[in-house]
Amino acid sequence: MTPTQEAIQAWRQLLSELGSAATMRSGGDAGQRSAHRVNAVRELYYKVLVELRISKHLEIGSMHADASRRFMQANPLGKAIAYEAAPRNYEKALAKPCPSGMRIVNSAIGSMSGTASFFVPNDDTFEQWGSLRRRLVQPVDVTEIAVPMVTLEEAAEDFRLAAGKRDLAIWMDVEGAALEVLESGLKTLGTHVSALYLELCDDHIYENGGNALEVLELLISLGFVPVARDNQFKGAWNILLLHESSYLRARGTIGAWLVANSAFQAARLEFVSKPDKITMMSAAFATAPATSTEFGESNGLAGEQSAYATGY
Repeated sequence: MTPTQEAIQAWRQLLSELGSAATMRSGGDAGQRSAHRVNAVRELYYKVLVELRISKHLEIGSMHADASRRFMQANPLGKAIAYEAAPRNYEKALAKPCPSGMRIVNSAIGSMSGTASFFVPNDDTFEQWGSLRRRLVQPVDVTEIAVPMVTLEEAAEDFRLAAGKRDLAIWMDVEGAALEVLESGLKTLGTHVSALYLELCDDHIYENGGNALEVLELLISLGFVPVARDNQFKGAWNILLLHESSYLRARGTIGAWLVANSAFQAARLEFVSKPDKITMMSAAFATAPATSTEFGESNGLAGEQSAYATGY
């Protein structure tokens, strides 16, 4: 096992209560806690973007482009581009007003520039499962269509990013194609991206799709720090990562969030890049009072509504 894999494994073990917890679809208090956690991680993402003064936002697999609209609410002078490959989802996204500085593109992002096969569910109930990959777990009837595709590097060029400045955040939900998307933009990730919020799969739910370990190994090798995760669905969950330079600037906010969103004594992980090695250091935080709700779910109060619930 490589040092990177050891670091990932240790981080997953630290949050093992999420790996064995109910999902947001579960009933009772456990399901409520999971739903609160989903909202809380999203709210931490937006809060950190404001703190870091990020002015550019790229949404990939955007569905109705709600993440881009949310970003623009807090950054009216910023710029947001949402990519959605599925034609029906793209039309629905266009039906909502777009603020100045935001646009929606009917295209996939992936390994090449050109045209790619895209699998669109025939039943709109599963519209969020459109993907560059065939679904292997709980498959549904799909229609294979051809869609335009650009690489992540090409998509980033539209922002005219300044050299040496990490001023781009990426929100990604691409149904099993995360590894392909990320590998198409290594230069952009290495020099311009400050924050990433993306859906990962524990297993190969989609044909030839990278799993969570493979994606995290790539991102940690590029200097990104896993900050927080949820347990949205069985085998699929969302994670927030910050580049280590951004993490150092936002560590106070992150630490407070961890305290407010753990039912036990939380711990912070810091990944420090060294040649051919990633060193992990953990520092324990004291458990916060049960009344703390600033960042969403409070300690053990499963029924309490998130202070930042957004209705996503």
